[in-house]
Amino acid sequence: MRLSLSVARPFGIDVRVHVTLLGVVALSAWRWRSFGDEGLLFGALSTVALFTCIALHELGHSVVAQAVGLRVREILLFPLGGVAQLEGLPKKPWHEFVIAIAGPLVNVVIAAGLWWASVETSADGRALRAALAEPSPTAAHFVASLMLANGFLAAFNLLPAFPMDGGRVLRAALSPLLGAEAATRTAATLGRLLAVGLMVLGAWLGDVVTVLLAVFVVFAGREEEALQRWLTVLRGVRVTDVLPTRPVVLAPTATLADAVAALARSPASVFAIERLGRLAGVVTRQDVLTAAKVRSDSSLVVDVARTEVPILAPTDVLERARELMHAADAPCAAVLREGILLGLVSEDELAQQAVVSARLVRG
Repeated sequence: MRLSLSVARPFGIDVRVHVTLLGVVALSAWRWRSFGDEGLLFGALSTVALFTCIALHELGHSVVAQAVGLRVREILLFPLGGVAQLEGLPKKPWHEFVIAIAGPLVNVVIAAGLWWASVETSADGRALRAALAEPSPTAAHFVASLMLANGFLAAFNLLPAFPMDGGRVLRAALSPLLGAEAATRTAATLGRLLAVGLMVLGAWLGDVVTVLLAVFVVFAGREEEALQRWLTVLRGVRVTDVLPTRPVVLAPTATLADAVAALARSPASVFAIERLGRLAGVVTRQDVLTAAKVRSDSSLVVDVARTEVPILAPTDVLERARELMHAADAPCAAVLREGILLGLVSEDELAQQAVVSARLVRG
């Protein structure tokens, strides 16, 4: 069961809230309990407003990503912030640049709008400064704190280090000069230096959240480096280089009993179903095992097959396979030459190349 709730779907993008964020809202309300019911409501609404701004930040990334041809699976909000899950990576450095910069720009626009509204309503801005100096559950303090929060979000995310947006801006700027892998390594290194600073600051202030954020920065930077190394390997390997010598093929008349027997004979993770020499679908080991628990042995395996299979040419590289499989949420891609099946590239082959990537790094 997913631990997140869908709350909106702007531009066809599912915005989800992790259930742990509800605890953050409750904690924020509790911090204002000394002001009674009004304070409880103020604390809850302040947190909801802040994470609405974070959602708009991620929506800025997402809308621009869609504009340059990337699909966005969802936006997930969690206690440490939010993340837009893109299906694939930007193909060009300038695509990454505009996607990365869009989020902080949204926060800049929000902060500027709140500042303008505050100054317009207080003539010289003194009410804004007073609201910040004396926290209270008032509209003025709500606007002032939200304005500062958006300014902080913009500034913090523009730090030139992974996993912040500024790190992606930096990689986009350095990639034409150094290459994607070296540019990623540079931004990740700056991210680790930032993490050290955050840990020292968190320890000095006794702020657990700042320390957790530092840990998140370290791990996110490492994941970004590992992904880039893997993609570098995948770009240099053609799909035909990793194909099994012969794909395991089942006839459309094969039963689940036949498929289970095939599992015992072959270590393959995915099997092809051919009809008159043409690919009719694929079925994974897990598909067969799951179906075998609820269906009779005489059931046709084609009834549980996946008919929508990404298609690759023999000259395509593994990076292309990964992109198509990820976009279609498919367990494999079929390699065809003039309609004839040459083999199936599955997650297993991609995992093997991940191991190769790790060994190259250690070597």
